[in-house]
Amino acid sequence: MTDPKLEKVRALLTKAADAATSPAEAETYTAKAMELAARYGIDQALLEARQGTSDNLTSTKVDINAPYVVDKVGLAAGVFEAFRCAVVRLHKPGVSPRRATILHAFGHKTDIDQALMLFGSLLIQADRALRAAPGPLPGENTSAYRRTFFAGFAITVTKRLAQAHRCAANDTPSTDESVELVLADRAQRSLDALNAEYPRTRTAGRRYLTGTGIGHGQTAGQRADIGGKSIDNH
Repeated sequence: MTDPKLEKVRALLTKAADAATSPAEAETYTAKAMELAARYGIDQALLEARQGTSDNLTSTKVDINAPYVVDKVGLAAGVFEAFRCAVVRLHKPGVSPRRATILHAFGHKTDIDQALMLFGSLLIQADRALRAAPGPLPGENTSAYRRTFFAGFAITVTKRLAQAHRCAANDTPSTDESVELVLADRAQRSLDALNAEYPRTRTAGRRYLTGTGIGHGQTAGQRADIGGKSIDNH
């Protein structure tokens, strides 16, 4: 990517993922990156709608490996969908889906690029948060705690990311085109591309999570602070 705005997003996420960055600083960098990314994506979509142009629809495959495969898939899917991409999970032949899987994402190139950047940063943040978490209660299974922690983190972060994008859309002035319609059309084109390649897909079943890990993960996801107005504009 050569666009200065996207490069600024990349630089902020790189700082957030740096081992020398404190948790508070990482939250600040991530919040600003998400604010810029959401605004850029909406501005780009509106500009293309007015000009009757569009950056290329494309796709990318993301390898998801253990541990926490299911929850990493959920996190990745939530991030991609916030950027108006459509995703499908693929099985790796000969490999247990609990050990590894592939996520195939379809969308506009700028949207996919931003989603990939954010997903990578959030994986690092989730790992740090898990290592800093209080840990399981006496007698609670450690592996189960870690899985539910990551699940809680992913659920909370993806909800907050979706809300951040809705707020950015609501705050965007519209003249010729309805912001909501333009973004919906962009998301629909991503879904159409997915359905053209995978005409037969199914929705995964619901999971029921228990234990202290999910609550600790949700708290960590809340601290990720990926959107809103806590950062002054520059």
